[in-house]
Amino acid sequence: QQHSALDAFRHALRERRLLLLLDNFEHVIAAASLVADLLSACPHLNILVTSRGPLRLYGEHAFAVPLLATPDPAAKLSLDAIAAHSAVQLFGRRAQAVRQDFVLDQRTAAPVVQICYRLDGLPLAIELAAARMRHFTAPELLQRFGAAYAGNGEAPSTLHMLTARFPNVPGRHRRLWDTIAWSYDLLAPDEQALFRRLALFVGGWTVEAAQAVCMEGLALECEPSLWMMVDQHLIQRSVAAEDALRFTMLETLREFGLEELRRTGELAPLQRRMADYYTGLAEHAILFLQGAESTAYHRLILADYANIRAVWTWVQAQREVALALRLCSALFVFTNNNAREGEQLALATLDLAAHEPPSPLLVNATMTAGYCSWLLGKLDVAEAYMQRALALDEVIGHRADSAFLGVMRGMLAVRAFDRGDYAAARELFAREDEIMREIGDEWQIAMNIVNWGIIEWRLGEFERGRSMLDESLRLHRRVGQAWGILKALTDRADLHIVCGELDAAASLLVECPPLLHNSDMPDREASYHLSCTRLALARGELGEAADHLAKSFEGHHATGYFYGLEENYLCAAELALRCGRYEQAICLLAGNAAQIRSVGKINDPLRRQKLDAQLAEARSRLDPAVADAAWAQGEAMTADELVDFARREVLEPIGADG
Repeated sequence: QQHSALDAFRHALRERRLLLLLDNFEHVIAAASLVADLLSACPHLNILVTSRGPLRLYGEHAFAVPLLATPDPAAKLSLDAIAAHSAVQLFGRRAQAVRQDFVLDQRTAAPVVQICYRLDGLPLAIELAAARMRHFTAPELLQRFGAAYAGNGEAPSTLHMLTARFPNVPGRHRRLWDTIAWSYDLLAPDEQALFRRLALFVGGWTVEAAQAVCMEGLALECEPSLWMMVDQHLIQRSVAAEDALRFTMLETLREFGLEELRRTGELAPLQRRMADYYTGLAEHAILFLQGAESTAYHRLILADYANIRAVWTWVQAQREVALALRLCSALFVFTNNNAREGEQLALATLDLAAHEPPSPLLVNATMTAGYCSWLLGKLDVAEAYMQRALALDEVIGHRADSAFLGVMRGMLAVRAFDRGDYAAARELFAREDEIMREIGDEWQIAMNIVNWGIIEWRLGEFERGRSMLDESLRLHRRVGQAWGILKALTDRADLHIVCGELDAAASLLVECPPLLHNSDMPDREASYHLSCTRLALARGELGEAADHLAKSFEGHHATGYFYGLEENYLCAAELALRCGRYEQAICLLAGNAAQIRSVGKINDPLRRQKLDAQLAEARSRLDPAVADAAWAQGEAMTADELVDFARREVLEPIGADG
């Protein structure tokens, strides 16, 4: 009877020119062969199929239905630019349908953008959210979504919030949860288990991570199963991943998967496996971060940093002291990217480990706290942590990692220089050089002498500084670590600029952009732009100097690097002075003086002489009362206010003038 019905259908369509629409075909995917049969028997027939996944028939053309365009909440967009996004347009239309007084304006734009972004640009989710505007304003709705995303137990899940009672809409489209469950239920039990386990990842995952964390007890092959879910539009291949195959899941689907994980009781053991995997990955990566493979491993860890951050949150909540110490130690080198977050991680680790006996890992955690404090300009705090770490290492018989100890001793040498104790600084650098040459650690030798060389030329020993910086660059090139090569290039270029050797400086700086490309090293990028600023100032190219300095400010402010910001303030002051902005120059000089005074740092003689001359020139161009007021204004500024002042009063006007 089935065959006779199919034959009749075939016969009826054989000579007709027709478009046949088959909707929601994923529910009858086994009938795909019948589609092929119809197409073969009916030469003028075209079939349009809507389905979660392809039918995998010869001659099939797949057209993915994209998500609605959603503005990035972090982008500074005009109201017109926000309104041009299709997700915002849909939200606006549906909101006006239930609340005629709704308009997209300066008050509602930001919460609407956040809502559309959190809902991944999913049309149904946005329609259901907009329907809630009947009872809430846009800020109120965002606040409720925020509570739901926080999982604080004071609000229902976002998925359960997204409901609408429209009698003329299919039941599964009245709740976003039911729509997702409709697709989830089509998966086999092991496939359902894999899907909900993948929801644990934050910001994406690799095949290796999925294999290690999610596959226990499942009769599935990992990678083929991931591609099956890509075909079903349950996950996506990450378009941002250049070095490794990565997958992602929409946040709305993640929320569904996480609820299912809790319901099945799998969450706790899965979090343990995830913590073990990512801690091991970070420990493996750090073994390669001083050599030629450093950039690849650096990007590997940063690609999974959201997952590592989630692991850290779990480790802290569970008070897993051993894992916390391991993770803190492994992430030390990544604190250059965000010293504020690194400091929080290190201090929380030390709090967890307050009653732990001395160990190499405890030395590393203490050192990390000191290093991050140093990056942030908390110099006395940093020195105390570093001295404590050295004391702990002595207790355990000097078993701590030599690279950690070398960084510590180098920072203590810089601290001595900052206090004006130049003999102590030289003695510490010399002792470190002796230790590292005995060990034969070329990376550590290069790092030590690059900082030592800077101090030598700043104390007027230009030839000695030149020799050290040249050796450091040679060693860094031999070791092959991009971060070290970049530091050596910019530091050597800076000395060329001081000596008036501008072409030599330019020839070194031109090597930096290829090393920085896709490197995810904001600290080195900021230093590169700082050196380019100095070169442009020396050449009298003030517009170019302003453009480079703006980028350097951005990087140093984002990473929290105190020493970088100090150099930025002084370059901004020089730029202002060169452009006749004398009050602004005095403000910046005063602000920088207050900043370094607050941390117990003094200027070396060469710098003091240069800054005194700049201040005298600026004062000579102004009424004394005006100059005094500018100095008082600068002294009262916070670091954030100084950055904003430099951008607003110096960089933007000068950059615009070209």
